[in-house]
Amino acid sequence: MNVQQFIRNGMVIGAVSSLTSTLAVLAGGKRTVGKALPPMNAVSHIAWGGPPRANAGRGAINTWAGAALHTGACIFWSSIFDLLFRRGAPRSSKQLALGAVQTAAIAYVTDYYVVSRRFRPGYEAYLSPGSMFAVYASLAVGIALGAALTAPTATR
Repeated sequence: MNVQQFIRNGMVIGAVSSLTSTLAVLAGGKRTVGKALPPMNAVSHIAWGGPPRANAGRGAINTWAGAALHTGACIFWSSIFDLLFRRGAPRSSKQLALGAVQTAAIAYVTDYYVVSRRFRPGYEAYLSPGSMFAVYASLAVGIALGAALTAPTATR
């Protein structure tokens, strides 16, 4: 796989996984705290410091910053997936799905057990454990869907 293909894969898979996991974040927020945006706004604390914020901020700056950071993380983890589990070679759907689940698990462990509190997404402040699980499961689903979209023709 060349560098252009690697970047393209990361962007496409990242966009799909950002969409699926964002929907889970918003649904979890609505279910857990009665409003969709607090868990996405919480991610902005990575940029600004301090505790995870619930409010959108002036001009929805916390929402935009949270969404941008979330999408960047999805692109990062999608690129890790592509590098570790696909390596440019044709893979079966089962292999891609298993790699996507493993990548999402690595992302969760990194987010909540490896990096400092400052760099955690902050979802835990506004999501139930079940909703947290749904976010990372949705990340895995998005990675698998994105991988299917970017798969070499032989594996489609």
